[in-house]
Parts: sequence; C-alpha cells; structure tokens
Amino acid sequence: MTIRPLEGAAPSPVTAVGGGAVSTTERGPDVRPAEPPPSRATVQAAVDHVNAALVASNRSIEFTVDQDTRAVIVRVIDKQDGSVLRQVPSQEMVAIAKALDQLQGLLLRNRA
Repeated sequence: MTIRPLEGAAPSPVTAVGGGAVSTTERGPDVRPAEPPPSRATVQAAVDHVNAALVASNRSIEFTVDQDTRAVIVRVIDKQDGSVLRQVPSQEMVAIAKALDQLQGLLLRNRA
C-alpha cells in the first residue's frame, strides 16, 4: 500500500451537526471537539495490517491524492497484472468533480 502525502494546506476538519456540516471552528459549546487526526505511525500500522491481510489475495491498495480536486483516491490493484480492480471515487466521479471546478472557475472569471 502506498500513502502519498497531501501537498499544500490541509482542509479544515468538519463535524456533522443536525444534518449539516459545521466547521469545528464554528461549533457551539454543546458540540464535542473533533478528535485529532491519527498520527502517521498509527496510519502506517493500519496500512501494514491491511497489506498483511491482502497478501493472501494477491491484491494491494494504493492511496493517492488527485492534484486538481485534492480528493483522496483509493485503488485496489491486482498484483499479477497491475490492473485496477476497484477505485473509490470512480474515475467518472473524479472527472465530474474536475469539470465542476472548471465551470466554477469560468463563472468567477466572467463575474470579475
């Protein structure tokens, strides 16, 4: 399994409140603070555990961050031929997200 670090600023954490998402910086006093993100060592231990389980199935998992959308892409890969067995989010969803980002950029440029 490969973990590639996110470049640039990390997105601010959010907490689900009443059916919506609220930034942890905007929460009220009745909402518990979000847990801190896991340490790199904890994530690596989880990755090692998953890799050990996948050795028997001759598959691997790859985590990447899309440069344009900054979405985390998870791929299950067949080790024998290197083919992608499953990807989350799908290639189609990543393409839609990129198209929406481009459309938003065009709208902002036309208004400016």
